[in-house]
Amino acid sequence: MGIGGFMWNNGDNLTVSYMYGYSVDEPTTYGATTPRHISTLVVTYSRCDWTYVFQNDIGWQEDGVFNPNTEGGDPFSTAEWYGINQYLFYTINDCWKAGARVEWFRDDDGVRVGGIRPGQTIPTSGFAGNFYNLTAGLNWTPHANINVRPEIRYDWYDGLAAPGGIEPYDDGSRTDQFLYGVDLIVLW
Repeated sequence: MGIGGFMWNNGDNLTVSYMYGYSVDEPTTYGATTPRHISTLVVTYSRCDWTYVFQNDIGWQEDGVFNPNTEGGDPFSTAEWYGINQYLFYTINDCWKAGARVEWFRDDDGVRVGGIRPGQTIPTSGFAGNFYNLTAGLNWTPHANINVRPEIRYDWYDGLAAPGGIEPYDDGSRTDQFLYGVDLIVLW
């Protein structure tokens, strides 16, 4: 994949970055190899102890959707997906930072979000629809090389069920989920 982009900083508290990726060897859900494009815009604004981040992702794959039931036309169309993430962080002190995230992701054609269910060896068909997420958490940095991040998260889906009535969460039975999590990042 070829990747290019730029970053601009106003010298004070605003940063804008943009990345674009292009690949000609990415397989589609039906196994063909067609060009894929990915674009990401990130805007970061900091003021006092607050930091706001806006991120927009857009992707599309030429002939990424195959619909054999198309009558009289090309059975292939461009698959597309896109989303917006927004983050708000508050720096409590040198070791602690609180954060919140709101995400929206749209998979128009059900080609980016699928999943492997228990007992399966290949992914199920994808989910065409909107995915939403609300997250709140803390970042604890007791050392420059260690970051511990506990979080609480709620996800929900508004869209079509996969074949067989399979939904994206809880082994295919739900359109939402509530999670608690923690991760540890160690840099060396």
